[in-house]
Amino acid sequence: RNGYQRDVGDLRGKSRWEYWCDVVNHEFVNLDCSEVPGQERGDFDGVLRGGIGVGQVHFSEVIAMPQLVRRSRQRIARATKDDFLISFQLERECVVSQSGREALLKPGSFALYDSASEYSLAFAKPFHQFVLQMPREILSRHLMEPEKYTAIPISANEGTGLILKNFLYSLVGELSSQDEPINDQLSDNLVNMIALTFSSSVITSKLVETDCVREALLRRVRQFIDNNLFDP
Repeated sequence: RNGYQRDVGDLRGKSRWEYWCDVVNHEFVNLDCSEVPGQERGDFDGVLRGGIGVGQVHFSEVIAMPQLVRRSRQRIARATKDDFLISFQLERECVVSQSGREALLKPGSFALYDSASEYSLAFAKPFHQFVLQMPREILSRHLMEPEKYTAIPISANEGTGLILKNFLYSLVGELSSQDEPINDQLSDNLVNMIALTFSSSVITSKLVETDCVREALLRRVRQFIDNNLFDP
């Protein structure tokens, strides 16, 4: 229950980068990893801590050098699991891109992303993240159409975001320090809190604004098609 740690510092030479890519793919979902320009593979450093969770919700901590990870169509086509992930930025920055949106994560913010759709995470500098991962069916029980909330930055320093962060970090502390099983009811409580955070009025207002623009454009497209349906 105390988890495990994977550290590329235990290796030497060019195998460090390949080892890191294997660690990332094994811990999360299958991804294409690439270095940033000017970075030598043999100089790469990264640490991943994982192996703890509650119910079907799993937690990981990542401290690593700059990199770009992409979830491609090819990776999705070969996938055997369908998960949602949430990255909490602890140090430096990350750009989460999905569904035509970009979320710039700074320390004290987090964002959701969907493994069933293409996405990328870009780290221009060394970074520190906490990542939460859960099956689609788990989140979908508590949050309707969770894919609508991907790549939207949310503050963990105020409102429901702060409550979620405090509850999550306290839970992880308990999981890391106790050998006794934790009541899986906490998993439902956590996912409920996640759903509440993403469906809060602030987030909803952003989505409503985006959806209104999209719906207006869609109506114009349909009207144009109707008006020109018989025009050869």
